[in-house]
Amino acid sequence: MDSLIIYCKTIHPISENLEAALIKHSKVKEYKSGEFILKQGMIANHACFVVSGLARSFYLKGSEEVTTKFFKRIISHYFYL
Repeated sequence: MDSLIIYCKTIHPISENLEAALIKHSKVKEYKSGEFILKQGMIANHACFVVSGLARSFYLKGSEEVTTKFFKRIISHYFYL
């Protein structure tokens, strides 16, 4: 959770109240390699931040996976909303 707060503060100062709200309403979820964060047909109703590791966005063209983007950890200023 500290990585998210640190990252937010690099963009703009945040109040103690906002920091407390972010901590209260956020949770860390770990994914194993190859596990999906979101699948085709699902609606993204949460923001995702990569804290460590790498995530990949892709779509299927026939049976071939076409990579559209890679997401690195947020401390490197790459994130996904």
